[in-house]
Amino acid sequence: MSSMRLNLKRVHVQITTDAAGDATATLANITGYLHAIAFVDTDTQTPDFTIARSTPAFTILDDDGVTDTLFFVRYVNHDSSGNAGQSPLERLLLIEETITVTVENGGDTKNSDFYFYLSDLGSV
Repeated sequence: MSSMRLNLKRVHVQITTDAAGDATATLANITGYLHAIAFVDTDTQTPDFTIARSTPAFTILDDDGVTDTLFFVRYVNHDSSGNAGQSPLERLLLIEETITVTVENGGDTKNSDFYFYLSDLGSV
């Protein structure tokens, strides 16, 4: 009997807002299945944020007035005819992606951390 080992990695990005309470951070060459995103509100003031991928361009997560939270991000699968299912079930596949984190309304010169939990493509 063989056992399957899930090889998880954590990718971290810290953001610092400007005087208007806004910030943008970019992560390049991200590869793996995205399992979760953790937001750790170090000292921002319940910011709004958007996390997007580059190719194809779409929003992974968009939330407002956030405090410390762990998001289990999923996307809706499709059948063989291209029709979208009803529930988000699948982990998001990322291959050499650029991920952009945009924060708004976070307060003047405040910090927050984002952690992306990914598994290797061969370990799922």
